[in-house]
Amino acid sequence: PFKTFLHELKKNIYLRISHELYLKRLIIGGFDKVFEIGKNFRNEGIDRTHNPEFTMMECYQAYADYNDMMRLAEELISFVAKKVVGKAKIEYQGRVIDLTPPWKRLTMAQGLKQEGIDVESISDEELKKLLKQQGIEVQPFVRGKAIAELFEKLVQPKLIQPTFVMDYPLQTTP
Repeated sequence: PFKTFLHELKKNIYLRISHELYLKRLIIGGFDKVFEIGKNFRNEGIDRTHNPEFTMMECYQAYADYNDMMRLAEELISFVAKKVVGKAKIEYQGRVIDLTPPWKRLTMAQGLKQEGIDVESISDEELKKLLKQQGIEVQPFVRGKAIAELFEKLVQPKLIQPTFVMDYPLQTTP
């Protein structure tokens, strides 16, 4: 394990080696589908929407694309809900959430367009003005980061039902 310091809690913690490479090696070695359910940790901040320690299922499937993986995720979650609570509709924070597939698919650009912002056709200067109007600061200015920040503020709070958000700007992905 790797040792690191979690600033939010002011304590040393230990990280395990990522299982991603080992799972991918199994796919290369001839397994069609592999998965692991395990504890994960990201040394990031903590708030009401982000816990740096979580349990995650990581899975890989040969000859599958992201559409196949979205179908797998929605079918898995719907199946588990039916097994655990007996139905695919659950109540959460006073709202009924319908986990029945298929779920909505939404690109960041589509979501912002629904808010009247066509990020595919506005200039950087217009985007900077929108950021300022919304009280969002992106320093240094990076177009993709600005689009993601606008989406997070204007669109994300309205996404109540299960939704796959797709086509994040390249600059937001390491």
